[in-house]
Amino acid sequence: MTFPSPARQAFSLIELLTVVAIVALLTGLTVPVLRTLGDARDVGQTVYQIADVLRQARAQAMARNTYVAVGFATQEETTPAPPAQDRFVVLSSRISTDGRRPSDWNSDAAALNLGKIYRFDRTTLAAVASSFGGTKQNPDVRLDAISGGSHFTRRMGGQTVSFSRVVEFGPTGEMRVVGQSLNRLTELGLASANRPDDPASSAALQIAGLTGTVRVFRP
Repeated sequence: MTFPSPARQAFSLIELLTVVAIVALLTGLTVPVLRTLGDARDVGQTVYQIADVLRQARAQAMARNTYVAVGFATQEETTPAPPAQDRFVVLSSRISTDGRRPSDWNSDAAALNLGKIYRFDRTTLAAVASSFGGTKQNPDVRLDAISGGSHFTRRMGGQTVSFSRVVEFGPTGEMRVVGQSLNRLTELGLASANRPDDPASSAALQIAGLTGTVRVFRP
């Protein structure tokens, strides 16, 4: 004996439209969250990479009994100017040729390029929150607040980058901002170029003047 199969019931147009609306709503809520997480991840990776470069510069200065400079620049200090939508931070290092502190870091007789030049896209220098979890101290110098007075230049592809924010490490590991006296704490603040005002997409590192030690802070 055979039994008739039950009729298959199709979704009505109203039900289909309801499902589509729910999916669209969930997608709209999820995409901004994913973008925020992506921006925070990018800034986090950048700040730790910069911290590694600074620690290596300090180690080189101490191992070679010399001076090593690390410079920071943005797209605004790059010529010819990049497209208006480009936002990035550039990092480059120089090392003294004779073990003395160069009076001119741009002179090839006094200093040479050390390592490669780094470009960190979708990142900008910024003033960050005064405290991340109550552990970050107020710095004496903020590198994002320094402008003008290029200390050295370097080619990056077909562009010339001018570095006005430069820190130098000495033979005993101490660090000072070029053009300034020894300070207690110097801070480099970073933020996502997509969300420069979002504390969750920012980070900071601080360099102790007397010891040159580097600490990273995240929200």
